[in-house]
Amino acid sequence: PRYSNVVDIFEGGYGYARGVYRSEINSCMNYGIPYYNAISRQAIVERILNNSGEGFTMDKFYANDSSEWGSTGGSRAAVSGTPYGNGTHRPVTIVKDKIKRKIK
Repeated sequence: PRYSNVVDIFEGGYGYARGVYRSEINSCMNYGIPYYNAISRQAIVERILNNSGEGFTMDKFYANDSSEWGSTGGSRAAVSGTPYGNGTHRPVTIVKDKIKRKIK
């Protein structure tokens, strides 16, 4: 329930518009924004805790997880006056609409 308003199935990723799916509408892989999607955050925490010997549990992940954006340092994501600098995402390209327009 905590992630139900964000996590879903979105088509497009890895340079492909179709046939590849991702769990969130955006992440650091798109446009260089300073945000990791929930499944990436979980994988990072899981690897760290397992390598440390502490062991991973979802309760440990939920206790410390945050979807807030971190500091960007000097990256392109910090450029003011752009979608990156004010914490907004760029609009998602709707693949079906583009295809329909090309067909007409």
